Amino acid sequence: MDSRDHFIEDTDIRHEKIVLTWRASAFIESLPNEMTIQEVLHSNTFDTKADIRSYWSVPERLVDIRWLSDRQRGIEQDLEDGSFSSYVKLEYRLYRIVTALGELVDSCGKTIKKFNENLSTQDDNLLSKWQPEEPFLLRCFLEAGEENGTTLSAEDLSQLYEMAKEFSHIHVTDARRKNLQRSAQKLQKDLEKTYGSDLGELSSLELFHSKERQVTYNRVRDFSKKVYDFLVNQAWREENPALRRLSELEEYIRKVHPDWKPEGTDRWSEHYQKSLWSGLQSLADDACQMINGNGTVGSASSIEDLLKRVDNAIQALDLSPKEKTNLYNEYIKDKKRCVALLDIQNGPQILAFSGFWDCVDTQVQNTLGCSANNLVAFQNISSYIKVDLAIFSADVVDRIIRCKIDRNLHLIQYGPMRAELPSVFDKKQADSIKKDYSCCERKILAEVASRGGIKTPTDAELYVKFQPCLSCYGALTDWSQANAIRLTIDYPEM
Repeated sequence: MDSRDHFIEDTDIRHEKIVLTWRASAFIESLPNEMTIQEVLHSNTFDTKADIRSYWSVPERLVDIRWLSDRQRGIEQDLEDGSFSSYVKLEYRLYRIVTALGELVDSCGKTIKKFNENLSTQDDNLLSKWQPEEPFLLRCFLEAGEENGTTLSAEDLSQLYEMAKEFSHIHVTDARRKNLQRSAQKLQKDLEKTYGSDLGELSSLELFHSKERQVTYNRVRDFSKKVYDFLVNQAWREENPALRRLSELEEYIRKVHPDWKPEGTDRWSEHYQKSLWSGLQSLADDACQMINGNGTVGSASSIEDLLKRVDNAIQALDLSPKEKTNLYNEYIKDKKRCVALLDIQNGPQILAFSGFWDCVDTQVQNTLGCSANNLVAFQNISSYIKVDLAIFSADVVDRIIRCKIDRNLHLIQYGPMRAELPSVFDKKQADSIKKDYSCCERKILAEVASRGGIKTPTDAELYVKFQPCLSCYGALTDWSQANAIRLTIDYPEM
């Protein structure tokens, strides 16, 4: 294999990640059969639901290029449920596979980290310090439960207060520890509210009003019981919810990949934890292999065949496509995953994706918090299919604009993007600028401008996945009128 055809930008393949290897020619014809793209899923890629919803996988983008090419040549697949919907269905199912694997990676990384957290140090410190006070705790528990209540001394209250302060910060791993922490925090707050921080200056609970005293007795009783149980019951140190999650991951991997076995039973060992990552990697390898197929040189699989392969991978991973859910509805309406191709007669063909995954401009990277991801791979793919890929280069950042309509219905241009970049990273500002400048249509126009523009009147066709937004409509209108371009916009009906 020619190394230039094997693209991966994160070559540090260690643990806490898995690698998906996609055969590009399975999706796009005319590409070398050996050309592959490796997509790295890190353990922190899918931290939140928003991360999952917004993720745009490599195979989805490959299908987007395939659709643009088919649309341009008028050879979209004529399948049962309509041409464009077949591509969207394929993309959604690929998204489900990749994000499901990503969530497993995220869960594995977080679970192992949590499992490895050294709870013994804190527990040992608390045990060594407070175990001699077990009789004291029993006395407080019993006295606070008496009907009239024996008045606790200032020394008792001080000792309870010191204990409550420490147990207020106990490491929480399960509901039992959380309840102990809450009990400690309530008692601490209650004593501070009544006595202030210097408990030694006051004599006893006699200073409380009767109702306050009863509340305090109840909290002393609850806290004493929980701390006593913590000190004498070994189960507090044996129960770790991360253990259950590790077992669940094991079971899932074995269910999908029956030949897999973890290395050893010691879940703290490096060998065991590495074997979990290896197990997840084997699932990813199997899924990619099923989808990639073998293929023939220069001939991509039909959309129908790809759908069948993806469905087989979904079944193998024990996933549901979930196409009749809110997730599917959100997916098909999400215009952030947009792609466009401008075909200028007797001129270049320029491809662009929406978003900032293709950013190489240093200032944008620093102030908006983004970086290039698989960019080299997609640049090479574009070169093979004889189109130019528009990206957030310095030239594009210097020229891309946005548009709005004023109260008089006049179109106003703002920008360029370079002029609106903040001096330092600020998430709120970054999100606002990304929203204003993410569109693939204006990225293409900026790329055309960076090449000196169009010198003579001509025809042009813009193929785009979604109907252009108002800002892009304004920019396209101004561009076509200013350059005498007879522009046709082609986008499918959803």
